[in-house]
Amino acid sequence: MGLKPYVIWAPDYRHVSGGIRVLYLLGHLLQERGFRAEMMMTHGPFVGNPWGVPECVAVPHDAVHVYPEIVEGNPSGSDQHVWWLLNRADKQGHKFVWHPDISWDPVLNVPYIEHELFRPGDGPRSGVLVWRGKGHVKFVPEGASVITHSWPATRQELADVLRSAEYLISFDAYTALVHEATMCSCPVVVLDDGNWTLDKSANGPMRMVGVVDALDKIEQAKAEVAGAHQAYMDYLPEMGRQLDEFIRVTQSL
Repeated sequence: MGLKPYVIWAPDYRHVSGGIRVLYLLGHLLQERGFRAEMMMTHGPFVGNPWGVPECVAVPHDAVHVYPEIVEGNPSGSDQHVWWLLNRADKQGHKFVWHPDISWDPVLNVPYIEHELFRPGDGPRSGVLVWRGKGHVKFVPEGASVITHSWPATRQELADVLRSAEYLISFDAYTALVHEATMCSCPVVVLDDGNWTLDKSANGPMRMVGVVDALDKIEQAKAEVAGAHQAYMDYLPEMGRQLDEFIRVTQSL
């Protein structure tokens, strides 16, 4: 029997969404392993992505369908489907999860942060950044710069901004931006809304360093954040093993 191809269901690509980015990145990683992998749109038109994973225009009869939690039901109608839950959801069938707090199913992380781009800098730091994300903004310090879905405009510009800031305040505990900031040695204060606590989001297998849950702990975050980039690099081999297991399970469906 040949290798089963993959159809990954996802919204149109947006670089500001970590959840969307990892779906397309999964397709790229599967292609690197020699598999056919294509994207099926759940929302919006196909607009391309940095890895060149194509849109699925003709579904292979033997395809394995990969659904994120935003998908309802089984739109492909195929018995060969697997859920990749990037956030909490109640789904039935074969499942992998981004974080163990979602369920007891196997974890699948992919190297979603470009470690060559999001890296520590040695220049001066000044100013405070604020990110709302999915949280409720309680306050914005005077003079702080607010990160939005349109600013910074590119991943490169985001990394540059994170390397120059004194620290980031995030009102969302479960967001890629927290991890990206610490990779740039930018300490993070998470003031979450209780949906995802810092203890749960930061202490998964993809460990984050230099994140605290109160402004009066910022010195602790500054003292620890230098280890964040290496912690991510140390986790890369484990992500490779997780992908091996994902492939083993899905190819046997």
